[in-house]
Amino acid sequence: LGRMTFNLTTVSRRVRTQWRPLTVSLRPSQTMAPSGQWLPAFDDALLEWGQWCEQHPGACVSVDLSAHWLLVAVADDPAESWQHYYGLNGDELAQNWLIRSVDVGLSQLHCAMPRSLIDGIQDVASQHAVKVIWAGPWWVRDLQDHVADQISQGESIQPWSVQEPGLSVHASLTWDAEVKPHVHLRQVWCEAEAA
Repeated sequence: LGRMTFNLTTVSRRVRTQWRPLTVSLRPSQTMAPSGQWLPAFDDALLEWGQWCEQHPGACVSVDLSAHWLLVAVADDPAESWQHYYGLNGDELAQNWLIRSVDVGLSQLHCAMPRSLIDGIQDVASQHAVKVIWAGPWWVRDLQDHVADQISQGESIQPWSVQEPGLSVHASLTWDAEVKPHVHLRQVWCEAEAA
């Protein structure tokens, strides 16, 4: 009977969250990377995620990830950008990173997430029948909304930025009178905040 109740609860939660997924934000407990690494560890975040999944079996969820763990680029060839800035070659990217693109206006924001982080999120989710609908930058919906607002406001383009502990994320936009919707994402970058 206990297992049947669990299954009914799981199914009920899945139905309730299918069209309006819950949102979970994962952030590093320490924003500084361990010695010899350039990304903060995500072990504590995966433990937190496991506790959340245990308390919400069957839920559909959107996982918002800290910018500390992500590589982002607005470029025709994001791999070239990441090789230039981080020294990552194509093989390293293919083996260790999951790359996805998100529409921001007519532009594409390319995002690389550590494969081990995404695998950890999916493994824990499957143990609790949690369905991950989306995983990516926590700030991307805000950026999409900002670009949409800029399109409706006309030529006076406003910059965009958000902050999370230890880091700020910025975007620059351009106005192109020749191409509708006129506003295009030009660049996205992160800056470390003073400790």
